[in-house]
Amino acid sequence: MNVPADLPGAEVAPLQVPPYTAANDPQRKAALAQIYNPIPSTAGSPPTPAPSGAPLDLAQLQAMAMANSPVIRVAAAEVESTRGLAIQAGAYPNPSVGYQADTVNTANTAGYHGGYVQQTFVTGGKLRLARDAAEVEHRNALLALRRARIEVATAVRRAYFEALVAREQLRIQSTLAAFAEEIYRAQVQLVGAGEAAAYEPLQMRVFVIQSRATVVQAEQRYAAARRQLAAALGLPQLPLGELIGSPDMPIPSINYNAALSTMLATHTDIAISRNNVVRAQRLLQLARVTPRPNIDTGLAVQHDYTFDPGTTTVNIQVGGPIPVFNRNTGNIISAQAKLYEAQQGIGQVENDLTGRLAEAYGRYESNRRFSQDFQPASLRDQVQTYRGVYQRYRSDAQGMSFNDVIVAQQTLSMLLNQYLMLLGDQWQAVVDVAELLQIDDIYLLGETFPVTRLPDLGNVSTQLQQPPAVQPEEMPAVVEPDETAVEPVPQSQ
Repeated sequence: MNVPADLPGAEVAPLQVPPYTAANDPQRKAALAQIYNPIPSTAGSPPTPAPSGAPLDLAQLQAMAMANSPVIRVAAAEVESTRGLAIQAGAYPNPSVGYQADTVNTANTAGYHGGYVQQTFVTGGKLRLARDAAEVEHRNALLALRRARIEVATAVRRAYFEALVAREQLRIQSTLAAFAEEIYRAQVQLVGAGEAAAYEPLQMRVFVIQSRATVVQAEQRYAAARRQLAAALGLPQLPLGELIGSPDMPIPSINYNAALSTMLATHTDIAISRNNVVRAQRLLQLARVTPRPNIDTGLAVQHDYTFDPGTTTVNIQVGGPIPVFNRNTGNIISAQAKLYEAQQGIGQVENDLTGRLAEAYGRYESNRRFSQDFQPASLRDQVQTYRGVYQRYRSDAQGMSFNDVIVAQQTLSMLLNQYLMLLGDQWQAVVDVAELLQIDDIYLLGETFPVTRLPDLGNVSTQLQQPPAVQPEEMPAVVEPDETAVEPVPQSQ
């Protein structure tokens, strides 16, 4: 069969290997060495940053973020700003004091000279209402500070579990890549011993190359996750220590109805929306009393120099605007609409939060069911299938195709990564629910339940039957895995 000439790789010559006659046939060994040339190494990829410092758990990471995050500092500054505005809103107008001269040069005299004091008296409780409205803003700023702390904790939690999943994925991919190369090496030995066709290891070789590329991707994902976690802490340059935990840790059990009740009773957004109603009420009252005129008063004490010896005079002034043309009608209408908007905002916020909780809980429950009821059995079955397929191939190579071995390993890799993603998605759903309930510790969501542990892949390859003893010096050269390219990752606790 001829490969179409326009396909990449079509120019490669067909395999030509001398038939097996003896183990030390130099012509056959040279041909095999040319076919099984060195596999591309992962050594050129940037190194994964090594953990430094003491190991850190989630609680310690959250405490570091609370102390260093600029998000919290900005929210705290807003609290202080609104406190100042509340103080200022209730401040009484200052009196005015000055010098006053009247009728100067009348009849060639100095006229009247003296001082005055003026004061505006605010009526209708306007300052009290303005201060009350500003104090509501201050209370909302305190609630926003609480929300900012939860948002920072949520960002840390997301980055933490993302890093745990990335670390475990790197461990799995590194093990699978080494495992694939072990099988490839064994298959090359079978070809050298005349027990397999020359093309069969090439199928596994493709899988080895793909596995190495996947390891590089996993390395960079883990490195990116650690950098994102450091940024979430507010310490982007901090070299983090090893993370304590694993994706298959026990997960909190969440009851939807209890979570909904807690969220509707305690969420800061709902409290802020209710405060907004109070603020709108105060502003409406303020708009209604604004037309009431404030009383402007003035007192002037002067000396009359228009005659000799002169005398002291006193001027008193009392007045204020008359609400004839401007009765603040437009602002009253606007304040009424704002009050209605604030009242409707409570239900709007509750509906939005309820919808978000329903979506997050749906992800949590579906991942929980799948990871508990379906995926573990599939993993166990596939590990056993892979062992059985390879052992059968070794005992009866003519009875089945080596493609079955490749398919079995690809399926195992897919299931492992799928289960790891399920655990990661489940934790992210837990984080989202904890954010909506604004809980400081995610384990306060409920009693924990165990999940199926990720399998120890180190035992899979050692239990496979090894090929017949063939001396290494009789085999074509096979490149060993570059142990410096993949940084060792600690096993999950």
